Amino acid sequence: MRFSPCATSAASRCSRPGSENAAKYTPYVAVIRKVSPKLLGDLYFHYHPRFQQACEDLTKSDGRFDDRVLQAIPEGASPR
Repeated sequence: MRFSPCATSAASRCSRPGSENAAKYTPYVAVIRKVSPKLLGDLYFHYHPRFQQACEDLTKSDGRFDDRVLQAIPEGASPR
């Protein structure tokens, strides 16, 4: 399965995945919850340029991947 950091909408911009689409991310979330926050931060910063490029390529926009990450986190979510 190919991981896509951004789901595209009709307007070809980053959008929040629908609930029917969210289930495929469950295994990734389970792994991320087991990784130390330090390692997760290091990986995020290391791969950030690739995430940003993939977001631009997939959405055909110049939207920032960081903004997409913040949109994807539910308001009031706890770190663990």
